[in-house]
Amino acid sequence: MAKRRFTIDQAQAAYLLGVDSRSILNWSKRDIDPLPVAKRTRRGQPNQYDPAELVQWYVRNELSKLDIGDGEVLSLEAERAKLTRLQARKAELDLAEREGRLVDPDEAFEVVSKIILHSRTRLLALPTKAAPTVHGCQSIAQTAEEIRKHVYEALEELSTTRPEDMLGIND
Repeated sequence: MAKRRFTIDQAQAAYLLGVDSRSILNWSKRDIDPLPVAKRTRRGQPNQYDPAELVQWYVRNELSKLDIGDGEVLSLEAERAKLTRLQARKAELDLAEREGRLVDPDEAFEVVSKIILHSRTRLLALPTKAAPTVHGCQSIAQTAEEIRKHVYEALEELSTTRPEDMLGIND
């Protein structure tokens, strides 16, 4: 024998939730997260509602109005899943760090800054280094070619110098 569920009508549902009957009717017609109706009746007769489902829906609806965090209703299951994902991510990051696949942003900034400073110093030395050879040039084309040679020489030096050498790091 099927167990018969206890239900209440619209007026009783309104009384249970402390609202008017019109709110119950409007909530049950909503497109998104409508009030759960246990039994829909013919037009002109009140629908039937399961009190336990009503209270659960009402609490969930009221909690969503509080705008806690991202507006989601907190559930133990969802929070456990979130915790599990975060723990897995932390384990991945710990492993990557132990394997040397992570770079500390402050250290990276310091290394890149030193490399840029070394490059800047080498480029600023170009005029002094090129001046003696450019001084004896007879034409603009010859001067440009001499300067170009010095620029390419500096670029070649910078591209073949190991970062460890630029930073003064010993193996």
